[in-house]
This record gives sequence, C-alpha cells and structure tokens, in this order.
Amino acid sequence: MTHLNKQSLNRGQLINHGELTVNGGLNQNNGTLTNSGTLTVNRAMNLNQPGTMNTGVLSIGQRLTLNSNASLINECRVSVNGPVQLNGTFASESGSVLQSTGRMTINSQGVLQFNGAHSMVWIDALRLNGSIESNGSNQLLYSQNTIQTNNRAEITSASDLLQVWAPNINSLLSNYSIADGTNAVIPAGACNPDGFNN
Repeated sequence: MTHLNKQSLNRGQLINHGELTVNGGLNQNNGTLTNSGTLTVNRAMNLNQPGTMNTGVLSIGQRLTLNSNASLINECRVSVNGPVQLNGTFASESGSVLQSTGRMTINSQGVLQFNGAHSMVWIDALRLNGSIESNGSNQLLYSQNTIQTNNRAEITSASDLLQVWAPNINSLLSNYSIADGTNAVIPAGACNPDGFNN
C-alpha cells in the first residue's frame, strides 16, 4: 500500500492499479486520474478537468466536488462520507454504485448520467437544479430523504428506465417521466455487493 500526503494533480497522469491512500485531500487540476484498484482519499476530492475514470473502489472521506468542466466515469464503486456537488458530469455505468452519506447537489451545469443496466446511486438527499439523464434500463436513484427540484431541473428517461425512491415520490412521479423505485431490484455484484431488494 502506498501513502501520499495532500496531493494536487497539476499535469500528467495518476494511475492506480493497487492500493493508494491520500492522507489529505486530492485536487485534480490539469492532469488525468485513473483508478482500477483501491483509492482512498481521507479528506475532500475536487475534480476540475475531464478525464477521471474509476473502474475500482474509490473512497472519499469528506466530500466530492466536480467543477464546471470536470467529469467522472464510474464503472464500479464510489463511496463518499459527506456531500456530493456536481457542476460537471458524473456518469454511473452498468453495475456501478455511488453511495453518499450527505446530500447530492446537482447545479445548473451539473449532470448525473445513468448508462447501461443495474447502476445505482444511493444518497442522503438530493437538490436538483441541473439534469439527470437515463440511458439504459433497471437503474435506481435512492434518496433517504427528500428530493428538491426547481424549475430548471430536468430528468430525461423513458418511464420504465429510471426508478426513483424518495419520501416525496408521488410529487416526483407527477412531474417527471420516472418509475416508482419501491420495488426495484438491483442485483448484487462485485462492485455493488449489497444491491437493492435482493
């Protein structure tokens, strides 16, 4: 296992195939970040550029922020012990999971994409000012508390593709083309060992 102190990635590439722990925060400014192993960031992670790819396990100790041009493609597991702030694009691919103990805020330029099948986003709460896009099947957005939307919020999905569970699900069903996720089934897998309703 390799340990780094607070890290700023200003150019070049950071590629992790094993176990890497960043003892402080991680700021990606101009370089690219690829994780196919286990990457643990003990504090906050700030992404400022496109080109972050996760096919392994990414654990963040405080918060995850994607700034305006940033993108993160998640093909396995991202867990955040705190809030998630999207001003860029977070892509949740087939079989992947994003779990956050805090509120996810999707700002006006932010996009949460569900691609493929069986992807899951499990959050404490959601404030949607930007967009959610569903491009696959059997996907679940689970909010333990309410989902707040404003008049700029967009959810694009065929009615049976994106399943949503939240305490205020009835108002969401009447305003957006989504399905009630109460009985959704997301199979457990290597990246999402718990699944949903297995």
